[in-house]
Amino acid sequence: QPELAFTHQGHERRIRARLLIGADGRGSTVRKQLGLTLHETQPRTVCAGLLVRHAPQLLDYLAAGTRGDAYYFLFPRDHGVTRLYILWSIEQRQRFAGADGARRFLDTFRSYCFPHAEQMAAAEPIGPCVTYPMNDGYLDSPLAHNSVLVGDAAGWNDPIVGQGLSIALRDVRIVSQLLLQD
Repeated sequence: QPELAFTHQGHERRIRARLLIGADGRGSTVRKQLGLTLHETQPRTVCAGLLVRHAPQLLDYLAAGTRGDAYYFLFPRDHGVTRLYILWSIEQRQRFAGADGARRFLDTFRSYCFPHAEQMAAAEPIGPCVTYPMNDGYLDSPLAHNSVLVGDAAGWNDPIVGQGLSIALRDVRIVSQLLLQD
């Protein structure tokens, strides 16, 4: 039976549950503690992402395109903030690695074909430039020992299709419906 043990105000407490629902992401500690084997597909591409701040009137549209070996996206947010992504082959996964990775990432946008590319390249990074593999992860079953995993803890799809949140919400809906049947 799933159990949570913790110390509060110097006293050890234990809480038992009929069901543990693990929703702790791709690196799921719950999945590891349950001994479930995660299968991952071989990535063919990687994606780098960076959140930037720019003049609010600069960009109020979504942009996507290709140039050379890269595929890029711009997703505008409120108040002059845009999330930028570039995807390319896994063979060059270190393309934006290092302390100057964010600057090199932004410099790449100068050569892309969309209005205000030069201004976007001059934008201020307001988050880290992170590169991650574009692959799928899955379990044979998300169930074990009175526990169920949902969302990325149970597996994920290559995020290029943007379905991560939809899949997590679907998982929660299905588990909720099954619990309400009892």
